[in-house]
Order: sequence, then C-alpha cells, then structure tokens
Amino acid sequence: RQAVAWESFVDLFDTEHILTEQDIVICDEQGILALAGIVWGKRSWISNTTTRILIEIAQFDPVVVRKTAMRLGI
Repeated sequence: RQAVAWESFVDLFDTEHILTEQDIVICDEQGILALAGIVWGKRSWISNTTTRILIEIAQFDPVVVRKTAMRLGI
C-alpha cells in the first residue's frame, strides 16, 4: 500500500524513517514490515521463536523505489 504522510518505520538497522504518501510499504495486520524494494523492518527480524516467514516476490515502480531510497539515504 501507499504509506501515510508522517508514518514512522524502523528498518532492520534500527533507523527510524518518516514516510510520505509517495512511499510504498509492505504491511500485515499489525503494521509496516518493509519499504517496498528497499529494506525490511525491525518487526520482520527472525529469531529463535520465529514460526512463520513471508517470502516476497514483487515488482515495484523502480522510479518510486529509487526516489524513496534517495530521500531516506538508503
């Protein structure tokens, strides 16, 4: 889905990002899991208690992905 303006996302490297409506996110019922085509989020981390995984196969608009990555410095 498209992110909501000022929505917060914490990536795997524990960096918080503030998103805009132009950013594409991968979500579940609890919130954002990843920035589409860029980086997975802290909530997606695998641990010894992990029982389910999600494998993403997708194609996103490369221009949108690149603009998000550049704006966020990723």
